[in-house]
Amino acid sequence: MFVRRTILTILVAFTGTLVEAAELDVRPAGKLEVTKEVLGPIWAPGGFDVVMTDRGFIVAFACGDGKVRHIRFGEQREWKHDELVLMRNVTLSHDGKRVAYGYWKDLRHWRVVVDGVEDPVCDNYRNLSFSPDSRHVTYTAQKDLKQYIVFDGIAGPKFDGVYDGRVKFSPDGTRHTYIAQKRKKTLVVTDGKPGPEHDGVDGLAFGPKGKHVIYAAADGDKWRMVVDGKPGPALDGLSAYYIVFSPNGTRFAYVGFQEKIPEKKCVAVIDGVAQPPCYEIDDLKFSPDGKHVAYTETNVSEEKGWRARVVLNGESGPEFTGVWEPFFSPDGKGVKYAALEGRSITAKTIFMVNGQRQDPKLPRAGIIFWSPNGKRYLCMTSNGLEPGEGGKGMMIVDGQQGPEFDEVSTLKRSQCFSPDSKHVVYEAKEGDKHFVILDGRKLPAFDGVWMQYFSKDCKHLAYLAGDQGQKRVVIDGRPGPRFASIEEYCITFSPKSDSIAYVADKTTGHSVLVVDGHESQPIGGLWAGPAYRADGVVECITVQDDTVYRVTAKPPGMKKWGNDK
Repeated sequence: MFVRRTILTILVAFTGTLVEAAELDVRPAGKLEVTKEVLGPIWAPGGFDVVMTDRGFIVAFACGDGKVRHIRFGEQREWKHDELVLMRNVTLSHDGKRVAYGYWKDLRHWRVVVDGVEDPVCDNYRNLSFSPDSRHVTYTAQKDLKQYIVFDGIAGPKFDGVYDGRVKFSPDGTRHTYIAQKRKKTLVVTDGKPGPEHDGVDGLAFGPKGKHVIYAAADGDKWRMVVDGKPGPALDGLSAYYIVFSPNGTRFAYVGFQEKIPEKKCVAVIDGVAQPPCYEIDDLKFSPDGKHVAYTETNVSEEKGWRARVVLNGESGPEFTGVWEPFFSPDGKGVKYAALEGRSITAKTIFMVNGQRQDPKLPRAGIIFWSPNGKRYLCMTSNGLEPGEGGKGMMIVDGQQGPEFDEVSTLKRSQCFSPDSKHVVYEAKEGDKHFVILDGRKLPAFDGVWMQYFSKDCKHLAYLAGDQGQKRVVIDGRPGPRFASIEEYCITFSPKSDSIAYVADKTTGHSVLVVDGHESQPIGGLWAGPAYRADGVVECITVQDDTVYRVTAKPPGMKKWGNDK
């Protein structure tokens, strides 16, 4: 469809002006000048950790000369131990100022070292970690077949086992809790104090602000959710990992099961109070202000078949064939959701807004996606025919039907709108070619497209494309150079949205840094980054030939990307 070396003119909806897009077969925009600073030799089995700040990366790693090296803003600290045999778990605090690690000193014992200070020896240890506020450090130690938590160098009570060997911290780092095994019983230890014993414990968690400690406890054949030591109603089972809190952390809700009543097997429990049972529960959530709670409830019967409805603050709404996830307005005062009426080709989609029915007059029922602000919607639907019989897919945006394609779908985890809700993006397929549709306009065709990224100001869109067995990053419809592979989750825009960086491989193991389409010389294997510092410089940490490097580059600017000839 597109001819090599043909200039495409695309209307870039971000600016509302015409821009000449790059050639489909774009060459690199130019060489990127980088600086590679040697940080030291790395000892592969020893461990490596990195923290990013607005001033750049802070790193700590086990060196090839048997030392641990901590490099922070050009300042360097080192620790070395004469009896060292093996080193592991080099760990930075969240602010990058502190370092902890463990070393095997005499083929029999381990020591954990925190900021150069050695803790008492133990037979083994695991799960070394710092609290979120970086003030505390903890790990699970083992000695004489007993396990215990070491908190800031002080050993806690000994148990037969520590579940998962891991301590959970509250979000502010001031509290901690873990699960321990005592003979055949299980208990929760919070802030150093053991709680009641149970037959089993699961799903231990803090509330969002650390105000509650919650877990699922089994006693006999019944499960209860325990909140701050108070058990909830007895149920046959609990969805231990489906616990939701209100944003302010004062309220909670979860789902339980009644296995002996299949048609009424699910129960929502809100603030410790069980709601009427139903067949299935989904989309359990609180409003942003925490005052309201909603979920979708599904029931099934021989007379009506599958029926669904939204339950808001304990009150059930009207029944439909199906409902989509309820959406609370940002101020928490309103709730809306989409519902399906009827079945098969006669089905239609309606909206329920604050309990009032609205008819969006969609030509056909489909999946609804709300914009982040809840003011816009996208409906993914079809013309009702089978694929082999002329079936086509389409997107309807705010009631306006878009063009028909063989298939339509979302690019990234059902995210069809930009964060500011101003732009709509999705994938379309015609034959064996894939397109990105941006605000109703079709961008260049590729063998595949995926993973969308909006800039911070939402004025630029980047995504990955497959082209002739290779990959390339496309920004605002302009394709960048081809590579054998691209690190998908390292594509990043600058804070000012005027630059974009990623790491790619020309061949296996041949990594280069790409900034605004300009390609560097080989930089080694990527360990962290790329990321933008406060001064606008791009920085990443790489390893090459057992040596750690800090790689930096000054962004050339997106204006030239793909347009140099």
